[in-house]
Amino acid sequence: MTTNKTNLQELAHKLDDSIGKTRSATETVDDISTELLQLVDEMNNLQNEENLRIYHRDWHRHLRILAKLLYHASNDLVEGTKESHAVSEVMFDEIVKKEK
Repeated sequence: MTTNKTNLQELAHKLDDSIGKTRSATETVDDISTELLQLVDEMNNLQNEENLRIYHRDWHRHLRILAKLLYHASNDLVEGTKESHAVSEVMFDEIVKKEK
């Protein structure tokens, strides 16, 4: 196996890994969006102030959890995107620029 082919295989594995990380983070963000929409519906459907006080603590906990998940998922998206971009640039150099 040539060095060029080995290098391309390594790059392909790195690209696959970073795309997988990005896909997973995207699914997490989508799940967070669904949870937030359900929480908003639940909050909007309360009729009286007494129920509002009862559920406030639960909603606050949900929002803290979702905020932390969103923070980490956003970081994973940024990291995965940067990694994919870096690998794609190297692959472009290996494949396209070397052909010239």
